[in-house]
Amino acid sequence: MNSDNHLTHTRTEHALPAVPFVCPFPDNPLASALAVSDELSAALARHGITLPSLGPDLASCTTAVVHRPLLELGRVNLPTAHRLTAVLTEVADVREAASRPSTDSGRGR
Repeated sequence: MNSDNHLTHTRTEHALPAVPFVCPFPDNPLASALAVSDELSAALARHGITLPSLGPDLASCTTAVVHRPLLELGRVNLPTAHRLTAVLTEVADVREAASRPSTDSGRGR
């Protein structure tokens, strides 16, 4: 699929706070991928989202050359994709609203 065919968002992007990543099991890429996969699955479940194919990408976790474990997010049905989009949009809207300067300068007190 050509990325040029996708719509570009014109909304101002806000940088997310830096969350340092510490590999759970530095010497075991598969165990690390499983742990992070479980963490992501639990976070999505809090929003009512299940990605049935979520899990480690075995090829990237078991290579002896370079350990760069990846997660397979898999395919989802349209209602799940819609729910994921709604949650991400809602969180982005809340963050944008929180980052705007307040228009209320203490009036009404």
